[in-house]
Amino acid sequence: MKKTIMFRKVISILLFLLIFSVSTWSQNVISVGGGSYAEYPPSHEYIGNDPTQGTFQSVALNPTLDVGSNMTGKPIPTNDWWTSVLYNENADGSRNGGNLWTYPLLSRANADGYQIGHRTAKDWGGDESVGISVDYLVTLTGDGFTANKTIAANWSDWHVDLEVQHQSSNQTIDVTLAQGMPFVWTKPNGFDAIIQSIHTGVRTYYDANGDILSFPATVDRFIIEYDGNLYGIHLTENTNIIPKDGVDGDLELINSEGKYIVFSALTEISDLNFLHDYAFTKPTDTKALYDYQPDNGLVNVTYQIEKTNIIGDQPNVLQGFIPHHYRGNTNNFSFLNNREYKATPRGTLKIAEGTTFSFDYEFNANLLPHFNEPITKNSDINPYERAKLIEMVDDYNARLDRDNFANGTYWGGKYLVQLIKYVLIAKEIGHPDYQDLLSFAKERIYDWLTYTPGETSFYYAYYPAWKALVGFNEEFFSGFFTDHHFHYGYLAHAGALLEMAEPGAMDEYWPMLTKVIKTYANWDRNDEDFPYMRTFSPWMGHSFANGLGNAIGNNQESTSEAMQSWAGMFMTGEITENTNMRDAAAYGYVMEGRAIADYWYNESGVFEEIGYDKPIVGILEMNRYVYGTFFGAQDTYIHGIQWLPITPAYGFWNEFLTTNEVNAIVDPIINNMEADLGGLSGDWMNVSWGFKLFFDPEGVTSNFDDFWNSAVGSQEYNVVHNSNESALTYYYAHNSQNLGLRQSNYRLSLPMSSVFQKEGTVMYVVYNSKNTDQTCIVYKDGVEVDSFMVPANTLITTDGNEIVTPPNNSFTIPGIIEAEDYKEGGEGVGYHDLSTGNTGGAYRQDNVDIENTGDVIGGVYNVGWIDANEWLAFDINATDSNNSYDIDFRVASPNGNGKFHLELDGVVITEVISVPNTGNWQQYETISVTGIPINSGNHELRIVFDSNGLNLNFIEFRASEDTNSTNCVGLAVNGQYSYEISSDTTDPTVTFVPEITGIGENICILYYGTSTSGPYPGYIVTPNIPFQINANSGDQIYFYYTYSLPTGGENNTAGSKHDFIVGSCNNQLQRVDDSTLDAYIYPNPISDIGQVVLSRNHKYIGYRIIDISGKTIEDDMISQKQERIHLDLSEKETGIYFLKLYGNSSMQLYKLLKK
Repeated sequence: MKKTIMFRKVISILLFLLIFSVSTWSQNVISVGGGSYAEYPPSHEYIGNDPTQGTFQSVALNPTLDVGSNMTGKPIPTNDWWTSVLYNENADGSRNGGNLWTYPLLSRANADGYQIGHRTAKDWGGDESVGISVDYLVTLTGDGFTANKTIAANWSDWHVDLEVQHQSSNQTIDVTLAQGMPFVWTKPNGFDAIIQSIHTGVRTYYDANGDILSFPATVDRFIIEYDGNLYGIHLTENTNIIPKDGVDGDLELINSEGKYIVFSALTEISDLNFLHDYAFTKPTDTKALYDYQPDNGLVNVTYQIEKTNIIGDQPNVLQGFIPHHYRGNTNNFSFLNNREYKATPRGTLKIAEGTTFSFDYEFNANLLPHFNEPITKNSDINPYERAKLIEMVDDYNARLDRDNFANGTYWGGKYLVQLIKYVLIAKEIGHPDYQDLLSFAKERIYDWLTYTPGETSFYYAYYPAWKALVGFNEEFFSGFFTDHHFHYGYLAHAGALLEMAEPGAMDEYWPMLTKVIKTYANWDRNDEDFPYMRTFSPWMGHSFANGLGNAIGNNQESTSEAMQSWAGMFMTGEITENTNMRDAAAYGYVMEGRAIADYWYNESGVFEEIGYDKPIVGILEMNRYVYGTFFGAQDTYIHGIQWLPITPAYGFWNEFLTTNEVNAIVDPIINNMEADLGGLSGDWMNVSWGFKLFFDPEGVTSNFDDFWNSAVGSQEYNVVHNSNESALTYYYAHNSQNLGLRQSNYRLSLPMSSVFQKEGTVMYVVYNSKNTDQTCIVYKDGVEVDSFMVPANTLITTDGNEIVTPPNNSFTIPGIIEAEDYKEGGEGVGYHDLSTGNTGGAYRQDNVDIENTGDVIGGVYNVGWIDANEWLAFDINATDSNNSYDIDFRVASPNGNGKFHLELDGVVITEVISVPNTGNWQQYETISVTGIPINSGNHELRIVFDSNGLNLNFIEFRASEDTNSTNCVGLAVNGQYSYEISSDTTDPTVTFVPEITGIGENICILYYGTSTSGPYPGYIVTPNIPFQINANSGDQIYFYYTYSLPTGGENNTAGSKHDFIVGSCNNQLQRVDDSTLDAYIYPNPISDIGQVVLSRNHKYIGYRIIDISGKTIEDDMISQKQERIHLDLSEKETGIYFLKLYGNSSMQLYKLLKK
């Protein structure tokens, strides 16, 4: 879903400064903690993978940078409103950079000199995208002056000093710019200035009294009204101004060489004298200083300006602020009355005077990294179903291509965050793939944070000339600093989530990850290895994505990925207790979130001010609001790029959007996606749901279930069954459905948290990243209202009184319960264990002793080291209508001393059950009890151990056999064939199984009906192949066969019909007597991948898988030493299949269900 490369991003980068003389460097591996990076890019890293374009090594070591001599060797900024002047070469060979928007003014260097523009509301125009056109600018130049190069002599947070150079002499123009200031300061060096406004008929001059001015004239200030826009010209002294060569549009300022000429933006003629009082107070340094105060829930931002007086002693500057600065917050100063500029490219610019301006912004964090497992509530319209989530994790792991995992900084980062989210979900639900997924996630993250000479991807290299780290493989021009906060923000996020999954996993790698974060958001002004806040523009309040800038300045597309970069940084800082990192991330998150609200979502009414009529912006440029993306103009893309990736860390949305507003935005995207994209997209649909679930989770869970239950193979079905985003949507949406909407007026002292409310019930989801238990204090509207304890390194959901324990293992019976999947809650809740620690060390990290099992029929783990009086608890949902169960226990014991019993809701329901001597601790047998009453509904089941001396693998609950039901397997009275009836409750299958070779080979006809006497229609069937009949649950079916004999002739059994009741049959393989147990299918039903476990002494020589039509879809031989058959039904349709296992003189038939 990331941007494909469009013309604006291709700019003139590849013409960029690449006439190189590459120095000889000795490359080293730079170690940082347990990680490392390359001293500079290896020589095999070609720009665009094209050797003719040169190497990134050349870019890193020997670029031509247009900076002043005093800035040589210092960290070079990129990704800002002015940085296009540093690197870009124009088509004519000049190096003047692009448009520089300071608001309210625009300025730029070009061959004519230095141009200044003041654009007002009437200049806004466009179709779906609106922007200010650039025309009718005034120009400062000189006789014969031609600018061919602009260098940055000095810079700070929102100011820059430029030197515009003449192509063949020492003539220059000094320029000072500062955002939000209504001035451009210029000084011609080596020539007298000429001010050009060349278009006649749209130009009028005024003096300080507002009277029309004609030239020649001697003045220290005047006004140019040009195309309806008003420019103030401010001179340090009375200056003789004459028309150059009699041309009224060329005004020559006599003896102006070396003297400042200040241009100002006027809204009316009377502004001139007011602005003149401030025109010669020039900024020399600007700093946005922030102070995150977690105890007060606010971020203070102070804009501090150092200045010099060119003339006079004015103590103040005029500084403007735009909506994200002043909307809905407190500040310690007043704006000047009637001093504002309407319809700038960021809305109304309000002006204040001073040198220090301070704002307080509320920040309640709301940076939640993850959720606990949702709870199944029958009161929910669409209750959470754990089985669905397990299936989605199964499918994700089956699809995960470990050998070809994305190796670029963008897609590699995106898929890495997705992977670690699956790790966390698998951990929460106790999925057996948890450790496998965790190991792979660690491998990928560690690889990114480590450089090994010779590797071609998954590493970072340093750019010494720029002071930057760049990841390889670079993508979307990230080798030229494009999108660093997007790309590297994914890695920051992934690192924090990995530490959450396994505390301590990142200990050796935090120092290297910190370097990566600093390359896009270095908070330390004294760190000479990186520029300050590379991708974040302090006054603009948001990040910029275009590394080198372009002719129109800079831009940003994906706001949500920008916010992820701050979220990952904040989490990393909080986990590592690096408060400097955390505080900088809080500042960035607050300001970027406010800018997104105002300039992408119209919170302050900017859209109406400039005439933009769309609900959202796709790309925000310096002078343009674009309803589009770099990879397409479809509505889905324009909106969706502001919503990905799916994460609970975007609580800022709830601070300015309402449910009605969001549904008005997102529902048309969801409903029109098929037409918009030419088909439904799993990724984009899930991204859309990922936004909607913050406000309307019930709507998402309803949509999701509708799609889940749609026809197999349909677009809707594929959206949720074949997208790697589906499990994230399902997990987060059901949590939000459980908990309600986020409450932005609450704040918790542990900031990686969120507060929710549903139907008056307030719930807290909190992560304690510390190694010790922490007290979490709850504030509502700034007042303490609650507190509770959060265990170390733990994510909890609580109402403040008790921790909510999700039914992590709420099992439906009939079914299998693995012993190790006892419920969450710890000692006294999920289990009682007399020893400390997990002796076996497998699967879970508490006091229950778990090991890898050696049971030949399956399972991954077993519970062992059992002592008398210990117990395990399970939440179950009983569903059999007869309320009676036969229960099998898979146990092992070397001595036969083990004893146990079952309790249901605290009541003993079985006698004490004795475990036989099975031979050793890993040789298992199945023992059974029958007819155990369990009423329908939810219960707590406990298995209580009355003695030691046993291991437990799993428990299987089967509906007790109905003694009144008909026999669903049988033998014909003549012994020539047997039959098998399936357990389906409607339309079951009937299988003719020859008992004599050749029976029914030439002809076999099934006759069936519901009357006792017939006649019945006949159907040709194939021996050993199930035939599906048409019948409803409860129907009594009578049937017989006519079939050929191998010796010739035919036979039939019309005189001794068979009968059965539809739905009464249960032919599942019974695991009771191991002497008859020679195969076990796991799992069954199967999603995609499964296995057949064979006993060690099996006699099978081959197998065949058959579909419902009788077509063989797979067959193969089986060796006598083979213990498993791998099943792969990933490309098969949902439905019924049959597995036949063949011996030399026998065959076994098993039913497979493909989900």
